Amino acid sequence: MGKPRATLAAVEGEPSAEKPIEHERQFLPDPSNLPPVFQETEPVRIEQGYARIKGVGEPLRLRRTTSPDGAETFEICVKTGKPPDRPEYESPVTPGMFEAFWPGTEGSRLTKGRITITPERLPLDDPYRQIDLDLFPLPDGGAAYKLEVEFDSAEQRAAFRNPDWFGPEITGVSGYGSRSIAENGFPGGAEEPDDAEPDPEPPPEIAEPRSAVGVVEGLTLAAELIDWHIQAESTAGPEPMVVAVAGGSASGKTSRVAAALAERYTEDCVVVSLDDYCRGDSWLAEAGAGRPDLSWDHPEYVDLSRLAADLAALRGGESVRKPTFDFSTGEPGPDETVAPRAVIVVEGVFALRPELERATDLGIYVDVSRHGQLWRRLPRDVARTSRSPEEIVRYICGTLWREQERFVAPTAGRADILIENDYDPTEEARRLTVPECQFKMEGRINETAAIAAGLQRLATVRQRDTYLVPDGLDLHDQLVRIREENGTYTLTYKGPEQGREDSERPQIGVVIDAEVARLLTGYYRPEAVIDKERRIFQHGSVILAEDTLIEPDLHRGRTFVEVRYGSGWGKPARRIAKELGLPYGSKERRPYRELLRTAQPV
Repeated sequence: MGKPRATLAAVEGEPSAEKPIEHERQFLPDPSNLPPVFQETEPVRIEQGYARIKGVGEPLRLRRTTSPDGAETFEICVKTGKPPDRPEYESPVTPGMFEAFWPGTEGSRLTKGRITITPERLPLDDPYRQIDLDLFPLPDGGAAYKLEVEFDSAEQRAAFRNPDWFGPEITGVSGYGSRSIAENGFPGGAEEPDDAEPDPEPPPEIAEPRSAVGVVEGLTLAAELIDWHIQAESTAGPEPMVVAVAGGSASGKTSRVAAALAERYTEDCVVVSLDDYCRGDSWLAEAGAGRPDLSWDHPEYVDLSRLAADLAALRGGESVRKPTFDFSTGEPGPDETVAPRAVIVVEGVFALRPELERATDLGIYVDVSRHGQLWRRLPRDVARTSRSPEEIVRYICGTLWREQERFVAPTAGRADILIENDYDPTEEARRLTVPECQFKMEGRINETAAIAAGLQRLATVRQRDTYLVPDGLDLHDQLVRIREENGTYTLTYKGPEQGREDSERPQIGVVIDAEVARLLTGYYRPEAVIDKERRIFQHGSVILAEDTLIEPDLHRGRTFVEVRYGSGWGKPARRIAKELGLPYGSKERRPYRELLRTAQPV
C-alpha cells in the first residue's frame, strides 16, 4: 500500500486538490536485533540528491531507485516543514528529466540501500503503513542503519508503540534528515530529540544552466512545481507564482510553453507578454539617434521597469493597467486591465533578465538553434509585420543573432528548467510556400526538339550554388542554398520531401545582398559549391534547365537536365521529358550536393 501521490503524466488536466501529508517516525536500530524478515529481503538501491529551485522555496529531491533485477524508476519530491507530520509532494519523472536536473545536486547527494516491509509481512501490536530500513555505506566499509515508519494519519503515528528492537528514536533530531546526510554524511551517533533545531541551511541556488529536456518533459516538470506551490500554500489562498519563460526569438516560448501553461491552468493563469511593453518604432527612431546599438532586440527597447512594477503588484494581489503592442503599426496600443491570478506567466526574450529576477519565482529558458530561428521567424514575421522578406532576413542575420548572443543567451544560466525546442522540418516546413516538384536526368536538351514540343527558350545564365549546413546540426533532408546569378544572391530553403513520385519539397526563396550572404556563411558552413552554366526552357508551369557543370573539377563538363513543375503539372512534365528523349527511367530526385557526392564522373 503506497502513500498518496499527486502525479502528472503530461501537461493536461486539472491539478489535484489533494495535499499529501507524510506521517513518520525515525529510529536507529541495532542491526543484530532486526527480525529475520529484513535479512530475507533484498534491498533496492537509491541514489538521491537535492537541487535548489528559486520559486519552490524548499529543495527539490531527485531520486533514482534501482530494483534487484535492474529496473529503474525516477521521481521528484518536495517536503516542507519538519517531521513527524509535513506536506509532501511526490511525482514520477522521466529519465531525461532526472538526468537534466541531476547536475544541480552536486554536493548534496547520497546513496543507500532500502528494505521496505509491510504489515502483511511483519505484524506489530499497533497499525502502520510501512517500515523502510535504510542502509548507508560508511567510509570504513561498514553501514549505518536508519529505520523510518510511515503511518496513514497523525493519530496513528501518535498512538504507535515502537518495539524495543527499533532502537532510540531520532524523529526531528538534527543531522539525521536525508538532506543533512547527503551534505554532511551520517552522524556518529544518536542525539536526544530537539524539535526546535532545524536541518542545515539549504544549498545555494544553482546558477549554472541544467541539461536541456524536451518540451513535454520540461512542461511536465514545470507543472509539477507549480502544482506543488499551489497545494503547499495555506488554506487562506496561494500567493501568486510568477513563472518566467525566456529564450531566443521564435524558440516556442509563447506558442508552445506559455500557451500550454495557460491552457492547463485556464482561469487560474494570466499570461503577460514582454512584447506588450515594447516602446515602439517612434521611440526607437528618437532614442536611436546616435545609438547604432539600439534595436528591436535590445533590452532598452522593452520597458522592463514598468513590467517589474506590474509583476510586483500582481504578486501582491493588485490589478494593473498594462500596455499592449500593435505589430502592424510597430507602436504601443491602448492599455488594458489585468487581474492577478494564482499563476502569472511572463514570457519574452528578456524574461530572465536581472531587472525581473526579484519579481519571478520559476525560470524556464526555451532554446532554439539559429537555423530554427531563421526559418521559423521569417514566415511568421512576413505574416504579422509590414516588413519584406528581404528586410526580415537582413535583420535576423545582421542584428537579431548578435543581440541575442549578447543579451538573451546568457540568461539561460538563471533558468530552473532548460527546454530544447528546435525546428521540426517535417511539420514546420509545411507552413512555407506551395511546394515545387523536380527531378533530374543526366543528358542534354535538343533545342530543335524542345521548340517543336512547345517549349520556349528563356535564357542562358551562369549560376554558382553554395550549399550550407550549420555546425553541430544535422539538416537531414533539408536544404539551405545561396545562389549567385548575375550579381544577385538568392537564399533558398527547402524542407523534407513530401513523399510523392518526384521530389516535392516545401520551399521559400528570398533575394539577399552580398553582406547578408557573408553573414549567413558566418553561421552556416559551405558544404558544397557547384558552378554551372544553365540553359532555361519553359512550357506553362514546366521549367526545363540544362546544367553544364563547371565546378567541381571532378565533374566538369557533365550535363544534367532538371525538370521543375508546379501543382497539377506532373503528367505534362513527364510527357515532355519523354518526348525529348531524356532518360526518364534513370531520373534522380536528389539535389546536386547529394547527387555529385556519390556519382562517379563519366
